[in-house]
Amino acid sequence: MTYISLGKRMMTGCVCLGLLTAPLVLVQHSAQAATQTSASSKAEVRKLLYELTTNRNQYARARAATELGIIADPEALEQLHKSLVTDLSTQVRMTSANAIARINHKASGKRLLQALIVNRGRTDAQIAIIRALGDMKENSRDLVPAILQLLRSPSPFIREVAVESLWKIRDPRASKYLVRLLKTEKELVVKLTLCNVIADFKEPTSIPVLKKISKKADEPADVRTLAKDALEKLEEMGIEAAPEVVH
Repeated sequence: MTYISLGKRMMTGCVCLGLLTAPLVLVQHSAQAATQTSASSKAEVRKLLYELTTNRNQYARARAATELGIIADPEALEQLHKSLVTDLSTQVRMTSANAIARINHKASGKRLLQALIVNRGRTDAQIAIIRALGDMKENSRDLVPAILQLLRSPSPFIREVAVESLWKIRDPRASKYLVRLLKTEKELVVKLTLCNVIADFKEPTSIPVLKKISKKADEPADVRTLAKDALEKLEEMGIEAAPEVVH
């Protein structure tokens, strides 16, 4: 009996020792795994950067840019910015802009604005750049005044994506400009997006404009519906139209 009791005590001691040492072993394994993953990730980044800069196939380069965005290693930023303004393929420029947004460094914002000028004449690339600015959200807040200027673009597609980006950033400075555009915009694609997002700015001055749109017989049905939805959303949020000033 004594032997059995001693064995039990020895077994119990081993179990306790195992419980004490197990976390240490797990930490060591986790650290090793993290190091291996990091090394593997760095190697993959180098491989993808090589693809982005040397592969003659534009789709392979575009795929490399996309994957660099997924990995989101800041070391890829410099080459992605270069590809955004120098690659012969608009598709590669678009995927580079998207990747830059996914990595999302504040310093990238001003470089994206510069790339917007370089990409004049490549509307699809410009749209991707403006969308990237919106996707960077808080890191693009300082650039809202520049994005607001895009609401005056002659291209309805640029205006539309500028509205979308301002909505993603949600800076209150944008609200009065969006209401002003809502009053005058003629292009369907822009008006649809405006009506879809305007309520999220909680701007009281948008209410009379939305009411007017919702009742206009010559407005497309989709626009009227979105205007009504926006009015309902504002009402649910307790936003009321500003009282009219009597002169």
